[in-house]
Amino acid sequence: MSDRRVPLALATVVCLLVAGCSGFAPAASPEPTSPTATPVEVPRAPDLDGGRLLAAGVSANGVFDPEALASAHRDRLATTTYHLVRNRTVRYANDSRAALRPRESLDFVHEESVVVPAADAYTFTKLETSRRAWTAAASYARVDVWFHEPVVRNRFVDAGGTARYWGFDDERSGGPLADPSSHRLVAADLAAVETRVTGQETVDDVTRFRLRGSSRADAANLSTPPLARDPRNVTFVGVVDERGLVVSYTLAYDATFAADGSRLRVRQTHRLRQVGDVDTARPSWLPAANESVVGSR
Repeated sequence: MSDRRVPLALATVVCLLVAGCSGFAPAASPEPTSPTATPVEVPRAPDLDGGRLLAAGVSANGVFDPEALASAHRDRLATTTYHLVRNRTVRYANDSRAALRPRESLDFVHEESVVVPAADAYTFTKLETSRRAWTAAASYARVDVWFHEPVVRNRFVDAGGTARYWGFDDERSGGPLADPSSHRLVAADLAAVETRVTGQETVDDVTRFRLRGSSRADAANLSTPPLARDPRNVTFVGVVDERGLVVSYTLAYDATFAADGSRLRVRQTHRLRQVGDVDTARPSWLPAANESVVGSR
């Protein structure tokens, strides 16, 4: 079912719904030819704690500068197309069923994006399913964005299946979202853990490093979902490569449910599903959005 009336508030809602989630700000640089990467021995610097530099912000002893690594991740992705998926699951710690079926959790958020920086284009989808006890759920169960500078189209779908549209195409804006690579969230997550390098492998002539980590003393500063308090028992496993790309990671921790004091288990995942050779397909809902936006003028 579709509602063609477009509330003025939707222009603001899209920003609120993605606050704290993946954001997108396309950069216009073409995909370069990938050279064969050859690891180079780098002189030890005082802040590397005796370790050899493996990637920006990463030494043989682990991540020593989360912001430097996250920035390298952002800068690399600004030069190529990519498909990024991020999930967040919040469940009661003793709910073994939800551990196997994330969509049956107390709250489940799925974000997926395809970004083409050279074309100033991206698609973004955010889905959220939650139980009634999770009162912090977003107003809309699904948010879709299709952006191809200067055209912006958004679709908002509520839990009942009613769709609303919003958009514009008369000015260059960079799109309604920011931070295409989620580098701010990556930096915050990495800052919450003390990591070590546990191994390495070569994929397509690029060296990847496996990381494992646990809580830092400042884990209380971890960016947590609404209603989740006092994060603790943090664990981290991830993969980064020598170019600074944060390929994937899983961050998990216990927390306290502000509503009733129950123990929660929170799990956040980040995965670059593909880097290079992706494009932004026109979504099936785009004609309805175009008609709605044009008809509202």
